[in-house]
Amino acid sequence: MTAVPDEPARSARAAAVRNYEIVCLAALAVLGLALVSRYSYWTLLPMLVGVQAIYLRMRGGPLVLLLALQFQMFDHLVHSGPARYQFDLADVLQCAAVLAFVLGHYRLQGLTHSLLPTDPKRQSAEPSRRPVRAPEIGALLVVVALCALAAQLIWLTLPDSGGGLGLPVALWRVIVLVWALGLLVILAGGLFGYLLREHMSRAEAGMFFQDVLWAEYRGEQRRPSRWLAWARLRYYRRVVRHPDRAKELT
Repeated sequence: MTAVPDEPARSARAAAVRNYEIVCLAALAVLGLALVSRYSYWTLLPMLVGVQAIYLRMRGGPLVLLLALQFQMFDHLVHSGPARYQFDLADVLQCAAVLAFVLGHYRLQGLTHSLLPTDPKRQSAEPSRRPVRAPEIGALLVVVALCALAAQLIWLTLPDSGGGLGLPVALWRVIVLVWALGLLVILAGGLFGYLLREHMSRAEAGMFFQDVLWAEYRGEQRRPSRWLAWARLRYYRRVVRHPDRAKELT
């Protein structure tokens, strides 16, 4: 009788699991379409790995899929031709498909298993309790598409020369990308920190400045505290050596 109220939740979870399986399979299909024109039968490798990761609920499924796609790197190393720096629809589809598979597979793991370590006091891992809302999958697809387009646009804005240092173009582009992302993270961190301090309440600001005061004041009080500790230790040593002169030493 106690299992009756849980039946709607179980059916909703089962439907969510089925929907995310469909999302992962659709992502693999799009990935296959993006790769088959360039790599023919090598496309079967990531497809088989992805299907196995879905139905076996492999925790490292997304990582294994990324490793299965490394044959592209070897192909570029062996058949090094002129790099393409124009908009490429196949690259956008591949980026979106891989990202959709990774997100969908991790959400699938959260619905069927536990993403966190298992509690030793419990017999089995507890899946995620967060309900799957109707627009969740639609929002996932929109985010995936925007991220793929943004990645392609960022790739097109990177320089197509070695920067005058004699470096390979690919290496120079990676260096520029890392520097740009690092600068963006620093600026965003400073901006968000400033906005956070601007919207603090009086109590929160008082606590923040109290922590700053104690952090600065601790360094200034370290030396006098050492002197006081040294004076007390010296006094106790003299008292131990001359117990009859304890009153004079004070």
